[in-house]
Amino acid sequence: MNSEIIQHYDLLIDENNDPVHDPKPLRDYMDKWDGQAFIDKMNLDKDKSVLEIGVGTGRLAVRVAPLCGQFYGIDISTKTIDRAKENLSEQTNVKLLCEDF
Repeated sequence: MNSEIIQHYDLLIDENNDPVHDPKPLRDYMDKWDGQAFIDKMNLDKDKSVLEIGVGTGRLAVRVAPLCGQFYGIDISTKTIDRAKENLSEQTNVKLLCEDF
């Protein structure tokens, strides 16, 4: 089962499907679940760490990592982790791991 899931996410990357760079209407739609109101409720500051399980390409991480002390992300797809590393390359407080949680 996991290999099928990994293949699915790898294929999305192969098709250059990266939610970090979605057009505004799609970003607005997705933000209904984890947009600024969601981020605000985390009450983040530099003394807090965040763990995101299923970090993908970093759609949420690019907005959260600058607000916390440490950001940790895990995902099962090497290709999504590689893309997340690209998307988060300017953040020095990010650690990403490709593993099955």
